[in-house]
Amino acid sequence: MLPKPDACKGCPLYGNGQGFVPDEIVEGAEVFVCGQNPGEQEEAQGRPFVGPTGVTMEKGFFPLAGLERGKVSIGNAIRCRWKRSNLLPPLGTAAKVAEQALAHCKQAHLRIPESTRLVVAQGDYALTSLTGERGITGWRGWLVPQMGLKRPHHTLNEVYEPTASARGPEAPVLAVMHLAALFHDPVLRIPMQVDWRKVARFLAGTWPRR
Repeated sequence: MLPKPDACKGCPLYGNGQGFVPDEIVEGAEVFVCGQNPGEQEEAQGRPFVGPTGVTMEKGFFPLAGLERGKVSIGNAIRCRWKRSNLLPPLGTAAKVAEQALAHCKQAHLRIPESTRLVVAQGDYALTSLTGERGITGWRGWLVPQMGLKRPHHTLNEVYEPTASARGPEAPVLAVMHLAALFHDPVLRIPMQVDWRKVARFLAGTWPRR
C-alpha cells in the first residue's frame, strides 16, 4: 500500500494518509482510460486496474478497442478507496463530499499527455470529473468535450464534433459504463462492446460521422 502524497492533504477522503493509487501514464499513448476508483487489489499493489475489473478490461474489451496494456494511459477519477471499501460517496448530496474529492484529485493528480487523442470515461464519477456531466446511462456512447466540474453543461441535443487537432487536455471524452457493472448485470456486455468498439473507429478516423 502506498502512502498518499502531500498533494492529497485537504481532500475529504484523505483519512489516515494511506492507500494511494497513482495513474499509469504512457508517454506517446493516444488513449487515456479513466475509471472511478481503485479496488482492494489496486490499493494493495498501488496500481490501477489490476483486479477483476482490470482483467475484464484488458482481456475482454481492450482487443475490441484496438488497445493494449502498456500502450495506453490508465487511471481513476479518485485515486484512493473511501472508508477502505469499493463504494464511493454519493454524488449530489448537500455535503458534496464526492464533488470535493473529484475536484481535489483532478487538480492534484490528473495529467493527460499531449499525445492523447481520446479519453475513455468509465462510469459516472469519471464522466463528472472530466466533463461536469452526470448520468452515464444517458451519455454512454457519446463524445463529450472536456470541461470539468465548474464549467457549463452540454445537453444531448448538442452534437459535438471533435477536430483532428484536439489533443491532451482538449481531447474529447467517450462516455462508457463502468465494466464493474458487468458483475451485477451481464446483459450490459452488448452495449459495452458497442461503445468500446468506437475507440478503434475513432482512432481510425471512421467515427463519428456527420
